[in-house]
Amino acid sequence: MTRKELEAYKVNERLIERNIKKIEEERYKDIPTVYGKVKSSMAEHPYIETHMAVQMEEPVESDKRMYKLDKWSQEIDKAKSENTRIEEFIDRIEDIKTKEIFVYRFIDNKSVKEIAGIIGCSNGRVSQLITNYLNE
Repeated sequence: MTRKELEAYKVNERLIERNIKKIEEERYKDIPTVYGKVKSSMAEHPYIETHMAVQMEEPVESDKRMYKLDKWSQEIDKAKSENTRIEEFIDRIEDIKTKEIFVYRFIDNKSVKEIAGIIGCSNGRVSQLITNYLNE
């Protein structure tokens, strides 16, 4: 896994949040209703065609809504999948100190300086551990 892929974790988290909010807003938006006529057959005379008036959401607007909701849901699924991959990669790190550094850096989005202060080593050592592990 590359550093760029690992750094995508927080970006994906923000994308998931944004898209969930968009989906909620879109679901509560009103779509104009229109009246239309449909053809059907009567139950007792199935070969006799009848016309019925129905009220439904405006088809073009309804299709646009469905397209947006589907697109946002797919983006959420992709981001969650990428984040799961990152979490699994970090979980497979055997060295506890290195694993802790990766969690702080890529999951919790802490700076190298903050991590160095937490675990009690230099900024350079934190960067070195990350780089060495990624180059293995």
